Amino acid sequence: MSGMKDRPTKTKFLMTPEQIRARAAQQCASADPKTQQLGRLGYALATAIEKRQQNEMPDLKTLQTKLADARQKVRNLVVIGMRPDLTPEKRELVHNLERSARAEVKLRIKALEYAKTKRD
Repeated sequence: MSGMKDRPTKTKFLMTPEQIRARAAQQCASADPKTQQLGRLGYALATAIEKRQQNEMPDLKTLQTKLADARQKVRNLVVIGMRPDLTPEKRELVHNLERSARAEVKLRIKALEYAKTKRD
């Protein structure tokens, strides 16, 4: 249990990216190909953790703008879907795009609501 005090409080992971990279460097220096592969995966993991830690919640204005853009995309696809000259195949494609855009709107709404709760 005393080892838990040594862990940084900033990260949710057991090791920091620097610690992972140090271990990966040791593994890459090994003669065993499988150990070297683990080392390469360690480098990739450290990079992924750093990117995850850098991703911060966008501000409310950005989220509102993205939501408005997604809603406009739905409107545009609805209009395109009403064109009489579309073939059935293209109409189906536009319908699928419209469904995806509506799903994006739902996710954008959830993200905006989440950001509002985190801000308060």
